[in-house]
Amino acid sequence: MQTLEKFLSSSPLIPRQEKYLLISFVTKKSKEYLFAHPEYLLKKEDILILQSLCKKRKKGIPLAYIIGTKEFYGRDFFVNENVLVPRPDTEILIEAMRSEKEKIPTSEKILFLEIGTGSGCITITLAHLFQESSDQNIFFATDVSKKALRVATINAENHKVLEKIQFLSSDLLSFPPKILRTFSQLSSQASYCFFIANLPYIPQRYYDKAPTKDYSLGITFEPEIALVSGKTGFDLYRKLFRQLHKFPLPHKTIFFFEFFGNVQQKNLFHKEASLLFDHYSFEILPDLSGKMRVVVVKNF
Repeated sequence: MQTLEKFLSSSPLIPRQEKYLLISFVTKKSKEYLFAHPEYLLKKEDILILQSLCKKRKKGIPLAYIIGTKEFYGRDFFVNENVLVPRPDTEILIEAMRSEKEKIPTSEKILFLEIGTGSGCITITLAHLFQESSDQNIFFATDVSKKALRVATINAENHKVLEKIQFLSSDLLSFPPKILRTFSQLSSQASYCFFIANLPYIPQRYYDKAPTKDYSLGITFEPEIALVSGKTGFDLYRKLFRQLHKFPLPHKTIFFFEFFGNVQQKNLFHKEASLLFDHYSFEILPDLSGKMRVVVVKNF
């Protein structure tokens, strides 16, 4: 037996907050309970499991993969090695969409289309946030990885929105003809479209130089396909823009893109938007550290 506080004082490389999550995961006690009971005694078998999990964490394996969940916008999402771990900075996308949604009358139908959904955390969060009009709004979420779509489906079921979201296996906008016809019909019925893409945007050289031993930077344990996009990090976005030239969307579409946050990618977004639209507005939103993170483009 060992007190909770004694274990929290061990393994100084791992923050106490993470240790609380590990202990909660192993003991099935809530974080709130553990905070309130520092005298709580850990069983010998629990200590052995916790020591094993701490060793994994020190190797750089993301905490979310170890405990199988990650919080995003106030909700817990199931994650595994087939999907990217949701980042707090991605919540900026949600805030941007909430802001734009407030400008649209509730009577207007909105088509939500997310490309590269991963764990599904973005679309599932939106389905909850806008549930007051969920009967008329339409939610699509795609991913090229079928394993990722299985994770997203589990999360949608866990959060009771599976019936509201249509998950599609697709390489960006390469929909099968039948799905494309269905989408075109739904698109013609919607007044607005919120087009969301948080595609891989890390340049290959940055990924190759990523630390592998620092426990706080476990990027190499996450699927490379969900992180890297060629030399500039813009390969997939460039491909997406090429497909958009022939893709049916409502006249009033707002695009929300997360990107690497450098000037090169920002300029590429500007260039591609200018080729796609005669008239458009272009806005950059910062992440929690003040770095450029989200591009918002309106074609009206």
